[in-house]
This record gives sequence, C-alpha cells and structure tokens, in this order.
Amino acid sequence: MDWRTRLKTRIYKRRAEKVADDLSSYIKVNSRVLDFGCGGGWVGSRLEEKKKIRLMGVDVLDNIKTNIKFRQYDGNKIPFNNKSFEVVYAVYVFHHIKEQEQLLRESIRVAKKRLIIFEDVYSNWLELQLVKMFDFGNKLIDKDMEMALNFRSEKDWIEVLKRLGGRRIMVRKIKPFWLKPTKHRLFIVDLS
Repeated sequence: MDWRTRLKTRIYKRRAEKVADDLSSYIKVNSRVLDFGCGGGWVGSRLEEKKKIRLMGVDVLDNIKTNIKFRQYDGNKIPFNNKSFEVVYAVYVFHHIKEQEQLLRESIRVAKKRLIIFEDVYSNWLELQLVKMFDFGNKLIDKDMEMALNFRSEKDWIEVLKRLGGRRIMVRKIKPFWLKPTKHRLFIVDLS
C-alpha cells in the first residue's frame, strides 16, 4: 500500500466517523438511503453499522473501499426511479460538480422525504479562497477527483434549495474537522 492510499484511508475513516455521527440523527433506522457521491463508502459503511439502514452508494468514480452496495453512474442522471430512497445525502460532493443544480434536481427526484447536504460555505472573498485552497489539497489524496471548486455561501444554498422544492430547510453549523478549519454546514431539506 503506497503512502497516498494509507493517508487517504486514515483521513477518510476518521472523517467518516464524525460525519456519520453528525448525519445519524436525521436518518431513521431501517430507512432506504442513497449516499450520493459516496467516494470510498466510508460514511455509508459507518451509517449502516450505526443505524441499520439499507444503503446504496453512487458515484462517477469507482473508488469503493468498503462493502456497501455501489453503482457507478454517468454524472448526469442518477440511475434510480423517482422517490426510490427515503433519504439522499451528499457529503462534500456538490462543490465538485460543475452543473450543481442539475444534480440537485436529480437528488431531489430520487428522494422521497429528505435531502441532506454536508458542505463547506463561505461568507466573503477571503473565506472562498481558503475553502478552495483546502479543497484543492484533495488532489494530493485523490488525483482523479474533479475540482470544480463550485462553493456557495450559506444564503445561496438556502435560496437554491427553496427554489428547487425544499419545504423546510434546517441549517446546522458543524464543528470543523481539524485538518479542514473552514465553515461546515449541514443542510437538512424536508421534501414532503
């Protein structure tokens, strides 16, 4: 195992523990859940253990390192029927996507009750540069990762989620992971 793989595994496992803890109170036991942009599957694997959910991971790259069920997709249309999952969540995914709104619509399409988005946000130009700098560091860990660096402010996220059909939007401030001291937000979007 090379140093990048060891480093990536260590970082992702630690972060997955924290993220799964942050997400778990918004996902009911035994729910059918989609991990959109699942990466190695670390968060989903932890949630499966913690909440006994029925999880499916989907991503444009096949980087699965865990035993979660996985389906690779084309980056345009999520390959599931409308309202296939009670909950769809995405952890640090949407800033990597050039056409965010298209895939937000797709995520909402396949979600029956709730969409949960975990993202970095910014309040000013300097914070935007900081989140871009920290995120670009992901290239050291995963050279194939798309780097659109398409970040939004908290206000922008709320506006787009309302416009796309969010009935109730809760925003929770998340304590930063020590390696990434930027502003993290958990957007919990009720769809029905």
